[in-house]
Amino acid sequence: MRNFKFQYLNQTFLIVVICSLFSCAPVIQYLGDSYPATTNIDVYYDENDVERDYTTIGRMTNRKAEGYRIERIQESMIETAKEKGGDAIIFLDSSSHSTLPDDISGIPGNIISVTAKVIRYK
Repeated sequence: MRNFKFQYLNQTFLIVVICSLFSCAPVIQYLGDSYPATTNIDVYYDENDVERDYTTIGRMTNRKAEGYRIERIQESMIETAKEKGGDAIIFLDSSSHSTLPDDISGIPGNIISVTAKVIRYK
């Protein structure tokens, strides 16, 4: 009976860890209007690169992205722009700064901050 409980606890712990790893995505905060979702969007890194007339439908940023690669944040923002009905996303700024050591590990972390705007062509 004791062996069964130990196996059950190990399996439960393993499932929780796997779910945590795969379900974690950067939290994207969006402020703006929503339209029917789009499947493909253009990606820009400078507003001057957009050659078509457009209107801004929203802005977004990520919330405390410690432990995420900037590429993962970018992917999440692109998906959010699609969900909100954008024709394109313009990445405006990114920055990184160190945090104080946390209470558990005592190790300082790095927080990546990315801002972007979602646009629709006229």
